[in-house]
This record gives sequence, C-alpha cells and structure tokens, in this order.
Amino acid sequence: MLMFTVYFPCKDNTINYHNDISDCLGFMEQCVQMSDHNDVMILGDMNFECCCNNVVYKAFLSLCEELHVVRADKVCGSDIDFTYFQESTLHSSVIDHIFK
Repeated sequence: MLMFTVYFPCKDNTINYHNDISDCLGFMEQCVQMSDHNDVMILGDMNFECCCNNVVYKAFLSLCEELHVVRADKVCGSDIDFTYFQESTLHSSVIDHIFK
C-alpha cells in the first residue's frame, strides 16, 4: 500500500496557494506513477472541506478519481459533523479526511 499523510497549506486566495496545492498534487501523482503498489490511501489535514464549490477540492477530486480512491466516510456511511472543534469560539469544520 502506498500511503500519503498530508498537511496541505491553509486556504487563501493567492496564486501562491494554488501553486502550492498543484505542487502537492503533482508530487503525489508522480509518486504513484513511480511506485509498485496495490492500493493507495491519502489521509490527513487537507485544510479544505469536501464540497463541490471548492476549487481546491475539485482539483484534489480529480486526482482521487485517477487513483480510484473515495472518501472513507462515504464508504463507512458516517455522517461526521466535524473533525475540528474550538470550544472557546464554538468554531467547527471538517478539514481532516481519509481517502481509500
């Protein structure tokens, strides 16, 4: 199994952010192409929510389709409310994911 643990950059609207994400995705794609493996898993802090109106998620989803991986919570039937919660501000988000 080829496993990637990721910590993608925090989202901003600069060209540098989009270039950094493209570099990360390109590196992952190159590793997959150069490796002898039976399975791929990607997990970690994506720093983005998986929603269709997110440009970065769309780019990542394209790689996932190429690698034949899907979000693990989709497979498990889980309805995760949040993966991050800050008690003092009551802020929550779902930015940590597993793709298998």
